Amino acid sequence: LYSPAQRRESFAQVRFDFLVFVARNIAAAFATLHEHGHVLGDVNQGNVLVGADSRVILIDCDSFQIQVGDALHRCEVGVAHFTPPELQRVASFEDITRTPNHDAFGLALLIFHLLMGGRHPYSGVPLADHIGESLEADIRDFRYAYAKDAAQRLIAPPPKSVPIDSLPPAIVALFEQAFTEPGVDARPTPQQW
Repeated sequence: LYSPAQRRESFAQVRFDFLVFVARNIAAAFATLHEHGHVLGDVNQGNVLVGADSRVILIDCDSFQIQVGDALHRCEVGVAHFTPPELQRVASFEDITRTPNHDAFGLALLIFHLLMGGRHPYSGVPLADHIGESLEADIRDFRYAYAKDAAQRLIAPPPKSVPIDSLPPAIVALFEQAFTEPGVDARPTPQQW
């Protein structure tokens, strides 16, 4: 759905408001999961199905982190492009207890993809050598290409990308909170989205 080319094939009649409804519904699904004490963990574009009515279904539930009484069943997998900066150097997720704040990074990414034409928030035009060589490194180094201070982060938005200021200021501020260094401890919650 977030890729404009694929959207023309599978969701040809939808407008931007549909994407907003889908983003809202993904956030609601995350909120419900968290309210029950669980964490998605392996957040990525492949574990959300979208219906023609904008409803969403979370799939690939076998990798969720589940808390049952005192027993914690960890999520041992993850997709690098959806892994938050603080976990980018982790060699294995086997002993990592994921948090709703980790999920909040992935949720913000899913919403960014939807509203920004399929772009990744850390994929941009490098403004210095050794920048932009790997998406994982740019995530780890908080090189959010659409940040207010993107030039200081040595990256710029890609050419012909949707301008971030075409979104409401409140949404732009949530992305800034999710993808810049201060957001590590307090990313926007599903309820805030």
